[in-house]
Amino acid sequence: MERRKLAESFFSQLDEIEDDDDKLKLAEKTFNDVIDRFWMTNYIVRTDDGITHCGLCGNNGVIHSKCFTPRGNKIDQKFFCICPNGQALKKLRRDPTQCYCPTEKDFKKES
Repeated sequence: MERRKLAESFFSQLDEIEDDDDKLKLAEKTFNDVIDRFWMTNYIVRTDDGITHCGLCGNNGVIHSKCFTPRGNKIDQKFFCICPNGQALKKLRRDPTQCYCPTEKDFKKES
């Protein structure tokens, strides 16, 4: 039901706006709100220490996808995350391939 309210709000505001640039700004803001809500609903993770993190990128802002498709094609790419950190990097026009993504090795404690 929340989706319907968001859509109704968008269209009622859209009807009131005459300027095309303002309509585009409203559409972009609404789209960003939808993405933010989706992220908060599905990808927030609370760690053992009680801190919340992005479950996609670990608050790094970049997702390093290393996997294989069902046909066996290798995927090894970096993408901006939909979390606030990823979107901030994207706005800065950073190249996601140049961003460092920590791995488990970075956090192993020496014994």
